[in-house]
Amino acid sequence: MRLEVATYRFGEYDFLEELVERNSSIYVWIYLKGKPLLNREGKHLKRAFDQKEHSLHIRNFCRKFAEDEEYRKKFISEYEWDPFEEKNDKV
Repeated sequence: MRLEVATYRFGEYDFLEELVERNSSIYVWIYLKGKPLLNREGKHLKRAFDQKEHSLHIRNFCRKFAEDEEYRKKFISEYEWDPFEEKNDKV
């Protein structure tokens, strides 16, 4: 089961924070101008966090992603690792 926890907006970027109960993880889905931001493989870009992560840490990620172009480019080009992937069937 997924539960929407919070939404954030920084500039043209929107972030949807969801709790995925079956694997106790949080996914932050990234949108640009209201449309899903896609990775190199055409999948909706997300960042995974452990459920124990403080919401301030998640909000800081969202702000940095939106405001820091170098960080954003690096994340999009390099960040493909999902630490919870082994626990996911299809998220």
